[in-house]
Amino acid sequence: MNEILIKKFIEEAISEDIGFIDHSTFPLFRDKLLKAEIKVKSESGILCGIELLKNIFLTLNSLSNNLQSKKNFKELNIINYKEDGDLIKKGDIVLTIEGNAEVILKGERVSLNLLSYLSGISTKAFRIKRLWEKKIDEIENRKYNSQINNDIKTKFDKVITIIKNIKITDTRKILPLYRQFVKYAVRVGGLFNHRFNLSDGIMLKENHIKAAGSIKKALSILRENSPLLTKIECEVENFEEFLEAYEGKADVIMLDEFDIKEYKKVSEFLKQNEKNFLLEVSGNINEEKISNLIDIIIETEIPIDIISIGTSLTLNVEVIDFSMKYS
Repeated sequence: MNEILIKKFIEEAISEDIGFIDHSTFPLFRDKLLKAEIKVKSESGILCGIELLKNIFLTLNSLSNNLQSKKNFKELNIINYKEDGDLIKKGDIVLTIEGNAEVILKGERVSLNLLSYLSGISTKAFRIKRLWEKKIDEIENRKYNSQINNDIKTKFDKVITIIKNIKITDTRKILPLYRQFVKYAVRVGGLFNHRFNLSDGIMLKENHIKAAGSIKKALSILRENSPLLTKIECEVENFEEFLEAYEGKADVIMLDEFDIKEYKKVSEFLKQNEKNFLLEVSGNINEEKISNLIDIIIETEIPIDIISIGTSLTLNVEVIDFSMKYS
């Protein structure tokens, strides 16, 4: 992650939370030392944000010590017992911290909020990954069923190859200013990142196409005015638009909320024509729809490369709860 942006984010988050002065902490804990431990309160999850949490406390400690004499300088002793990506369960101690009481108390809420939020996203990503892997195992077990003939086994071989090569990604549906942290959390959970921002690649959506007049016109204009190595993705809503994007040589074609009939049309077309692009599927994808997509791939053998998940992965987040206890 970008260290400059991380530092700026932490300082702004701390400033927002503290305001002018922490009236609760300053009178009671001035020049006192404190030891605290951060524990998991939720049943289980995948940890994410431990290094960010440590940076929050270290930044606060540095700011605090800059205002004090060298005689009163206090080091922070931080020990983390878990790393990002670790499976955590209720009661686990993920980190202990000892040092300036004001620093620890001022950093508590900001650090726990971020740890809870990012761990919620990494946990959701991990759950989706495990669901996908479980479905692959089920298909492979069906393949070895003695009652299935060789033609069906060959079909399963093809389907398994398609599914194993699919990358499940996030989107840009992320709270402003949290993007680098959220995309990191998605990777910690075992999934992949789509575009980080608008400059990472071009995506033609419905409004862009309307502005240009057609998909072909939009693709032509963008190729003439974009950096040579920048990929162009086109979102399509039906088979006719798919054909137009294919003929216009889009680098990535996204099938948005297609039904089974449309998937079949695309699959049959690609069995007869060269596939010289990446095929993406999107549109309100959640865990239930992921299971349905497996069935669609089995039925149609459509060669999907990417499944992108927005709202259900990075906006509708069930956080992992943590607490900070003092001793």
